[in-house]
Amino acid sequence: MVLYYLLLRFWLMLGNSEGFIRGLSVLFSVATVPLIFFLGARLFGRKAGLLAAVLFAVNAYDIRYAQEARSYAMVVFFAVLATLILARNLQDPSAAHWNSYAIVCALLAYSHLYGILLVPAHAVSLLSWRRDEIPWRKYIRSLLTFGVMMVPNAIFLFAIYVLKIGAPPKLWFPPLPSDWLLILAVGFSGVYGRILVILDLLAVGIAALRAAQVLSSSEHTGRSWSYTLLFSWLVSPVLMVVTVSLVKPLFLPRFLIFCLPALLLLVAVGISQMRPAVLAWGLFTAISACSILGVLHYYQSDFDITRQDWRGVTSYVFDRAKPGDSIFFCEPAGESPFEYYTGRQKSASLKPVTLRSDTQKDGKSRNSSDLKSDDLVNVPGTNLRIAPPVGSRVWLVLMVLNGSVQEHEKGIAVAKWLSNGRQQVDERDFIPLRVMLYDRPANGLSITGDQASLSR
Repeated sequence: MVLYYLLLRFWLMLGNSEGFIRGLSVLFSVATVPLIFFLGARLFGRKAGLLAAVLFAVNAYDIRYAQEARSYAMVVFFAVLATLILARNLQDPSAAHWNSYAIVCALLAYSHLYGILLVPAHAVSLLSWRRDEIPWRKYIRSLLTFGVMMVPNAIFLFAIYVLKIGAPPKLWFPPLPSDWLLILAVGFSGVYGRILVILDLLAVGIAALRAAQVLSSSEHTGRSWSYTLLFSWLVSPVLMVVTVSLVKPLFLPRFLIFCLPALLLLVAVGISQMRPAVLAWGLFTAISACSILGVLHYYQSDFDITRQDWRGVTSYVFDRAKPGDSIFFCEPAGESPFEYYTGRQKSASLKPVTLRSDTQKDGKSRNSSDLKSDDLVNVPGTNLRIAPPVGSRVWLVLMVLNGSVQEHEKGIAVAKWLSNGRQQVDERDFIPLRVMLYDRPANGLSITGDQASLSR
């Protein structure tokens, strides 16, 4: 996502409100709508392009990630743009710009590493194009140019994981679920359950039947390639990821979001090929209605994450914080959103000191190799130093994400460490977040760690 974060740095110079930060992804998503129209119109006609653009605009999966401060909307934009350039280069050789194709593919890969899978998917689609009509030299030269532009990324990964860390990256992907295909289908179709999946499959089935007819006939190569392109775009990256995931888990539906336009284009093509017209419009209306209901359902309840109310947590802490307070996050991932909302507490005259796992008493950090064994405290999943929290009052923020035993034990261990000489005086749930406050007793009595309350 390096390209997205690079652009985001400049974007933040214009504003830093929540809506504005998400606006960068929104712009890419909105810009993708006309690109899908132009791609669909070039491959199958204006009707198919218009239907695909509408279906994309009301797709809940796209809308959900168009509001994410991540590169998912960007990678979809560049995937459609790269495919549009490839189609133009093959269908109109006199106006071909193969260097542009290489550059956009590189931008796609720098938007998200999984985007690189679109390049072999494009190559597979060329199997249905007449070999003597493919400008092989220009195409191969563009692939070589793309490879050269990938060198900085390879050097970066080598420097980080070989020279600095000395080990391959740790993969956090869950094991490949047995129902991965259903999960992907429900998500891409618009997150409205199996009804919408069935309707989409009906439209894609019609497109597949028409593709089989075209491939078995003597129709123009360009039309047969159009079908092959969309099916390869949709299927090839997914199969590559799933195949690897059988050995090393790499499957995560949102990482394959750049395949979404291919599905919606195939649905649009199937609808446009359906006869009589009244049935086609009926199917389009049903799919659109279910897609809109999927969007409404998404705004009522997230389908892939549990929202974390860091705005509420930050306000709660600042409303009750006192000078000299410290705050500790059981999960380091909580520091960034807390710091963001801390910066928006314009009326607050206090910023609690954040205790990080790599901070010493003097506020300086050292490499773990420089520490003695007695500098560490055994807390599952952490590397906490024994350095006691600053001040008498310490806030603890827990993230109760999966309710596992390990998560519960980790919270208890951290609470015991913080409550040494303190007692719990406040607690508030912001599900799945929990805020707890520990303070020294006024009479100076020592409170044991066993008195920390984490029973819920």
